[in-house]
Amino acid sequence: MTASPPRFRPSGRLLGVLGAAVFVAAALWQAPASLVAPALQQSGANVQYRELAGRIWDGELRGLTVGDQYLGDVSFRLHALPLLTGTISSDVSVAGGAAVGEGEIGANALLRRVWLRDASLEFDLGSVRRYTIFGIPYEGRARAKIARLSWSLNAGCLEAQGDVWTDVLNASARRFVGDGLVLSGPASCADDRLRLNLSGANREGVTNIAVSVTPRLTYQLTASVMPDRAELKTNLRAIGFEDSGGALIYDAVGELKGAGS
Repeated sequence: MTASPPRFRPSGRLLGVLGAAVFVAAALWQAPASLVAPALQQSGANVQYRELAGRIWDGELRGLTVGDQYLGDVSFRLHALPLLTGTISSDVSVAGGAAVGEGEIGANALLRRVWLRDASLEFDLGSVRRYTIFGIPYEGRARAKIARLSWSLNAGCLEAQGDVWTDVLNASARRFVGDGLVLSGPASCADDRLRLNLSGANREGVTNIAVSVTPRLTYQLTASVMPDRAELKTNLRAIGFEDSGGALIYDAVGELKGAGS
């Protein structure tokens, strides 16, 4: 007769460890989202909210304000498996404030890396109070379709693929020339910088705007227009455009001030 192979008999200690692990996992799964409140308060980020509702894995930040920007209600659903590698990844949707949209947000503290994937976002530019464009308050809306955007806190832009649309200059263009202007173009990485290259045209010609963001979160904006009418050239010079090689150029640099400012 052939002897039967010995059966695996888990020890009492192993069973205890497995039972404890299951208990902890179940407890965490049912834990209220409010448990993350101390971490948000100690992070140094300028984040305020009215309520943290739901579970820690599947909850909602209601009445979220980042810096001085009211974003609305943000729902989140964490992915469990990435946590095993020290990565936080969550499906997020936002509505009810300056922003509307959804996508996947992730972060890895050890790699000091954050990313956005498969995102569709729309933002009310009229809610911006901190910045102006050409010295004029922001108006209109901006939309973005982001397939991938990866940013290193050490090295800057790692990967970017997406498209941006905005009518931020539409109302101003109508006031100046009686014809609106819509801008659109791709988002990409060049070296360590995130770059947006937007362009649009109306009866006065083509307008190009290039924006780059450095690893230190400083930005540079360059706008180029080639108007024919002397009156329009005068108006553009009055808001800071300068003559350069037959075109009128506007340059601006500054520091992006986000949640921690």
